[in-house]
Amino acid sequence: KATIYAAAYSSDGRFVISGSEDQTIRIWDGETSKELRALAGFAGEVYAAAYHPDNRRIASSTANEAIHIWDGATGRELRAFPAHKNVVNCLVYNADGSRLVSGDRSGAITVWNSEQAQMTLSFTGHELSVFSLSLSPDGAYIASASADKSVRIWDSRSGAELAVLTGHSAEVTTVAYAPDGQRLVSGSFDKTLIIWGPQ
Repeated sequence: KATIYAAAYSSDGRFVISGSEDQTIRIWDGETSKELRALAGFAGEVYAAAYHPDNRRIASSTANEAIHIWDGATGRELRAFPAHKNVVNCLVYNADGSRLVSGDRSGAITVWNSEQAQMTLSFTGHELSVFSLSLSPDGAYIASASADKSVRIWDSRSGAELAVLTGHSAEVTTVAYAPDGQRLVSGSFDKTLIIWGPQ
């Protein structure tokens, strides 16, 4: 057994993926919890993993600073994205899977064309590592949580910083949009959750 760094459901709820210290991604049955497949051979611990909305492709990142796309049914690597300049901590797809957003330990956030594995936008603002990302349901905004104790809101098309939300007294480890896109929830090492209303 090993530390789990990432977990995600497929959009239809049938599958769960986990990324681990043991350098694997494992695919599980979302109802029975049975392990269905293990993807191995990664160049280090798997820090982030995300399901594409097609429920077949899986994005992952490891200590080698690159992002890889896998076929979850066959375990075959489909493509590799150019490497970040630092370890990627988090990954999230937009609703139609056309864009993949990544956050790294330098505080950089990058938006990729997921089909062509090409960077379309990269921006910074956080002073420390980005731990978590969430896209608004309409894909217009990116929320990021960071070790610098802030949550920030960004325009997903331009990278413009729209808001800096402060209130946590320690590293912010997770952030998520509500289904209506009007609220956010964040969690921190300060042992609190904060629900943020419309800004």
